[in-house]
Amino acid sequence: MDKEDEHWYKNGRLSTLKLTHNGIYHCCTFCSSGGKKEIICGCRGTMPGGYKGCGHGHIGHPGVDHWSCCGSILRNGRCLMIRKTMHQLTL
Repeated sequence: MDKEDEHWYKNGRLSTLKLTHNGIYHCCTFCSSGGKKEIICGCRGTMPGGYKGCGHGHIGHPGVDHWSCCGSILRNGRCLMIRKTMHQLTL
């Protein structure tokens, strides 16, 4: 594990890791989900009509293909979503 990818807090029990993407690289949530209203996107875009995800030209859409997990537009870049992993020591 790269040291730059790991940040330790307080006593070392909580770490945040940048991992690989766990979403899909798509043009928008509407297209990639087949129009499902309940699917959300990491870009935080929304559409009218009760759609919780992004769509071309709507508020929050980055205007280009992006990752559904974090909203990053860099196809080969690292995921911007920080995932928390708890490490508990038992004595």
